[in-house]
Amino acid sequence: MKVKSVSESQKAERVAEATGKSRDEWFEILRTLDVGTIGHTVAASILVNDYGVGSWWSQQIVIDFEQAEGLRKPGQRSGGKFAVNVSRTLNRPIEECLALIASPDGWNKWFTHDAEIDLREGGHYRTGDGDKGRVLRVPVIAPANSYGERARFEFTWEHPRHTPGSRVAIQLIEKGPDKIQVALTHDRIAFEEEMLDLKAGWTTALDQLRDSS
Repeated sequence: MKVKSVSESQKAERVAEATGKSRDEWFEILRTLDVGTIGHTVAASILVNDYGVGSWWSQQIVIDFEQAEGLRKPGQRSGGKFAVNVSRTLNRPIEECLALIASPDGWNKWFTHDAEIDLREGGHYRTGDGDKGRVLRVPVIAPANSYGERARFEFTWEHPRHTPGSRVAIQLIEKGPDKIQVALTHDRIAFEEEMLDLKAGWTTALDQLRDSS
């Protein structure tokens, strides 16, 4: 399932419903705080502590403000690096989804070829495309947490030509009986051009994952 885009008006409505103020009102408050000087973290904490905004919404409001004011590019984190977020929904049992995201045979169906994975913490992987890295978190199916997450797979990304030193996390989030959202985040990306290339690559890969048999 392709991710549906959300219009600017819909985003504004959600902010007002969740926080009691419009996005324009929050933007005026943030302008008085001089976010460019005090930084993202301090600005978000002020919204939480002084205005009672939830932690998640405070982050989103400040990020939207920074992008609107030219303080942050789309996909850019507060530390200056970039991240890619892509998700697709699979109508499969969670066991099948886990096999697809965390096994060599699974990777070969949607992501790469000739994959090898030592599936243990600290184990290494490599692919026929030159991707390689180290496993940081082994995915284990568990009861759903407050976000519906059932499993998470994390690994470093050390492709010598594509942002070495970055990281990938793949979450399996339960959306219903035999309905699992696969949410992939690739962060610590150094340059915007690399982020755009990786976003295109991961988007194609997750389309193939959704359509794999």
